Parts: sequence; C-alpha cells; structure tokens
Amino acid sequence: MPMVIGDRQADFLLFNLGWDARWGTDAYFVDYRVTKNVCRFVAGHTMPLPPVVER
Repeated sequence: MPMVIGDRQADFLLFNLGWDARWGTDAYFVDYRVTKNVCRFVAGHTMPLPPVVER
C-alpha cells in the first residue's frame, strides 16, 4: 500500500538534505541529522512499513 500525499502516491520517500556536499570528507560520517521538518512531514502521513524478513 503506497503512501498518499494529496493526489499523489509513493512507495518510498526520498529527501534531499544536501548531505552529498560532504561526500569524500570525514564530515560525511558525523553529525548526521534529520531535520525537524522532515520528521513532522513523515509523522503527518501514513505509510506502511516494509515487511521484515528474518534469515
């Protein structure tokens, strides 16, 4: 079941947080944060979790 936002549907979410600017530096691996706006956006919508497969 896809996530529905307005009249659009998505099977996944992808956020561009500009983190790619740190690629190739030590800064890429530290201080990663998800912005409050991203958390609020996700919390305000319903999206089913993918199935968990144990091996």
